[in-house]
Amino acid sequence: IEAAANTAGCGCIEFENKYDVYDLKTGEPILFVKESSGICCRWCCKPNHTATLNAYDVRPGVPPDSLAMKIEKPFRCNCITCCDFCAHQHKTTLGDGATYVGSARKKVPCGGCFSPELELKDGNNEEITAVVKGPFCCVGGLIELCKDIRFEVNDPKTEQSIGKIIKKKPEGLKGKFKEAVGDHDTFILELANNVEDARVANMIATLLLMDYIFFEGGSPIRFNPVDQSCQCNCWNWYCCGCLCPCHCQCGGNQGGGYQQ
Repeated sequence: IEAAANTAGCGCIEFENKYDVYDLKTGEPILFVKESSGICCRWCCKPNHTATLNAYDVRPGVPPDSLAMKIEKPFRCNCITCCDFCAHQHKTTLGDGATYVGSARKKVPCGGCFSPELELKDGNNEEITAVVKGPFCCVGGLIELCKDIRFEVNDPKTEQSIGKIIKKKPEGLKGKFKEAVGDHDTFILELANNVEDARVANMIATLLLMDYIFFEGGSPIRFNPVDQSCQCNCWNWYCCGCLCPCHCQCGGNQGGGYQQ
């Protein structure tokens, strides 16, 4: 329903997100993540709306509905990152919220300028433990159907790589069609073997935050039944924390052309 509505130009319709987390090597399910958010804020302000993501442990042998961690994502505007209020961020706690393990937010100020940059902090002394840096300038849109989009995870002190977050391009025509008209995305998180469990939990939460920031802006291809036009979001320019869609339009009462 959501995909059909977005493709038909009704972009306000948005259901709560759900994620399945698997072990990359074994394929074993690890977590099931479900968003909890108010319908009014979600429909009017997506993907910048306030949300709580509850991650449940679904490994074999674990009691059902076992809450592994909770991720709090406050409302933030899609604007130039000049202060803390403008910076997309999250805070992660284990279990029912009693143990704070860390947070992440866009770099302040300017969000990494022309390359997205997020800083991760631990839950003990708020020290920056990792920096996630994305590709130069262009993120999301139709380009994500054609190539993997890679984000490097680096140690802030040594600047050496400690992992990667990869937004995978869809496989086959069926996969490309599902992603072009909906929110069907696949991510891979690669981390070094010596990373502590708390930091792994914070990295998973950061990956989910990045999905909201960069890949939840709506379907790349939309059809307007009123003027019978088709609009394609070719890519999103990234500048100082702000995403600016680059569109092209075919047909319709206004003709076709390039818009930004």
